[in-house]
Amino acid sequence: MAHRAPRLAALMLCASCGFPGFLGAADAPPHHGPGGFRNNYPHDHDASFWAWKWEQLRHGVPEPPPGGWNIPHMQADAAALRANTTQPTVTWIGHATMLVQASGLNVLTDPVFSERASPFQFVGPKRAQPPGVALADLPNIDAVVISHNHYDHLDRHAIKALDERAQGKTVFLVPLGIKRWLADIGVYNAVELDWWQSHKVGDVEFHFTPVQHWTARA
Repeated sequence: MAHRAPRLAALMLCASCGFPGFLGAADAPPHHGPGGFRNNYPHDHDASFWAWKWEQLRHGVPEPPPGGWNIPHMQADAAALRANTTQPTVTWIGHATMLVQASGLNVLTDPVFSERASPFQFVGPKRAQPPGVALADLPNIDAVVISHNHYDHLDRHAIKALDERAQGKTVFLVPLGIKRWLADIGVYNAVELDWWQSHKVGDVEFHFTPVQHWTARA
């Protein structure tokens, strides 16, 4: 990692819903279309989505292994992470949630700490293991990187808790369309980026890059 301007790449996933003001406009970038982003490698989105949902309903995907989800896990040394100011670390908390400590920053990716990846905490996909670090035990977070808005990547409760514990000082780096969603829940320190755009937090430059995916909350 370079000393002056280390770069952490943030994944921005292809959107399937439209964003007002620029998608489909005459001066819009070529990957913008009237209904959302154009995937770099187009495929039949609707067919694959409904095939997946049918398989999920028939077989309860993901099917648990024999004996259930008895997956070994451990808790990270949260006190050591909070005390660390010099050593680069990457701590896997669960799924796409990671704490990256580098170049004086504490960066959290796709923070999900809720029990279920769902709009409701009484139904929906339930996490197989508790987070490797509890949200309350995290060090001060300088930046949160959000890749897309699926419920297993964008956790409303975690976002609000992180913003409140930092008193609005944590910056949220988000794909197009999510800044408005954050504002609707009272989180305003957000920077919205398109493919290949970048933003600096301290001496660290974050780059948003395209990934083949889709995104929607409903």
